[in-house]
Amino acid sequence: MKIIKSTYCYIIILLVFPFIGNAQEYVYTLYPFAPINYNPSFVGIDNRASIGFLHQETEVGAGVNVANNLLTGEYPIVNKNGRRYGGIGLTLIERDAGSSDLLNTVSAGLSLAYNLQIANNQFISLGLKGTYFNKKTSLESLTSGSQWLATEFRFDPNAAIGETIAEQNVGYLGLDAGITWYLTDRIDEQKAFFGVSLLSLNKPNDSFFASQSEIPTSLLVNTGFILFESDRVRFTPQLFYQKEQNLNIYNFILSTKFLINNSNPYDIIKSGDLELLARYDFNRDAAIGLIFNQPNLSVGFSYNFPTSNQTEFQYIQGGSEFGITLSKSLWKPKPKVITIQDQSQNYQRDFYFEKGTDKKPADTEQIVTQKSEIDQIKEKIESFNEVSSFQFELNKDFKFPFNESTLHEEAKQFIRELYTLFQNNENFNLEIVGHTDNVGKPIVNYKLSQERANAVAEYLISLGLSKEKIKTSGKGDTEPLFMNENEEARGRNRRVEFIIFVDKTK
Repeated sequence: MKIIKSTYCYIIILLVFPFIGNAQEYVYTLYPFAPINYNPSFVGIDNRASIGFLHQETEVGAGVNVANNLLTGEYPIVNKNGRRYGGIGLTLIERDAGSSDLLNTVSAGLSLAYNLQIANNQFISLGLKGTYFNKKTSLESLTSGSQWLATEFRFDPNAAIGETIAEQNVGYLGLDAGITWYLTDRIDEQKAFFGVSLLSLNKPNDSFFASQSEIPTSLLVNTGFILFESDRVRFTPQLFYQKEQNLNIYNFILSTKFLINNSNPYDIIKSGDLELLARYDFNRDAAIGLIFNQPNLSVGFSYNFPTSNQTEFQYIQGGSEFGITLSKSLWKPKPKVITIQDQSQNYQRDFYFEKGTDKKPADTEQIVTQKSEIDQIKEKIESFNEVSSFQFELNKDFKFPFNESTLHEEAKQFIRELYTLFQNNENFNLEIVGHTDNVGKPIVNYKLSQERANAVAEYLISLGLSKEKIKTSGKGDTEPLFMNENEEARGRNRRVEFIIFVDKTK
């Protein structure tokens, strides 16, 4: 019985390992944690530097588990103006057949990509990847019928197993190439992509035996696009197609992101999303996964179950995946920002000169009233005719009393003028941010800052401005303009910030 079980395990591993053990070919449910395994050009399509880990474990029958451990690093090459030249990627993979030690693989890969803009918000990324593989096998835990001594009617574990291999360690180099077209929006978020990659271009030999056994070149095509998007949810279908000799594999993945908008600076949970993944492999299995995405951290888990009766996949019993990624954006697109001076906080002087002289007689000095904030905005808009999108930032002191969010008449007059500006310009969107001083508990200050922003928004809406054009948030005391050293400084920190977005492309 021991002989049969051991040999059966060996056969299973040899049959299944090429399909689930090759990290370049298997489409993971948690694909966002290992994109450069499918296509080396993916390292050039994002501005985020990242390091990620993905663990996959698959049960293949007879108590045998095959595990894949992937460690990936990506670093985009982008200048201070946002020009993305490409990227560099590193991949370390361990593929382990478990305690049997029948077949284990360790690999290290380097990816290079070059990014080329072909049209407005459209790019092509070209990538190459070189990977060194080291495969090893051990027959120590393998038993066979050759160890049964029929004349003595007994089993001898020290007898020869009757199997011969030329090498127990095989090293070889694999070469991959890929190309990806992708489309972004005006804030550089990816909207659609189409990628093609060729894996094992050099057809390396990975045989443990004297005879040659080349790894065939395989084709992988994947595409995806945002099908529907709102303020709360985003649907993105993706299709993966793989071809290796006569084998065709199709994977369909649907990503559903539930968007999280949280402007509270005191919360641990920031704006991000909860991503639900559903994957269906038309040949072998299906899976469901969940990823929690934050600005610099992503964590995911998935479970897959068999669906195939095909001979080459019938041993797969199920499995799971776990992934974690740490990332940081090296560049974010920003519209041109124009800072508008608060008229109530600044005083400007101008001096007129007598005609025909370059002197400044004292009796010709005249005080000129500073232009209002609204007039400053109008003037700037006229001077930026060739700029398609930009934003104005204005910190307005509404002289809020301590611990209050009531608008006085001077504040309402300014808001009415702002409403008039919006009436005449449909390309405007407004974000209203409330601020407080540092007196009191942080959670109370956050609530008060939100109430101040809401008070301004409600008054604008009462005047007739669409609530769809307004976004409010509160920052509490986290972004002071002045040191909170005295009452005057604290009073000026109790303010409302207006961020007016202008998009002439609409």
